[in-house]
Amino acid sequence: FFFFFSQVMIVAVSGSVGAGWMTLLMINEGDVYTNWWPVCGAFSSFCGEMLAALIVSSFAFVVALLLIVWTLHVSVDPFLVEE
Repeated sequence: FFFFFSQVMIVAVSGSVGAGWMTLLMINEGDVYTNWWPVCGAFSSFCGEMLAALIVSSFAFVVALLLIVWTLHVSVDPFLVEE
């Protein structure tokens, strides 16, 4: 049961991290088709804080993914060992 819910959470977190990176890209570069102008020139501290938060959340996502892989390895490995 735990493994299924952890997979659902990893999918949700990966989607939110990806959306955060795309938002930072849009804020940093702007988009001429939607008339969004780059915001980082006016609010440089906001872009720096957002970049730091995205780096930390991406690192946390990788750690959570590695923990899930390790949990799967530990829980399935005893069944694969032949005696």
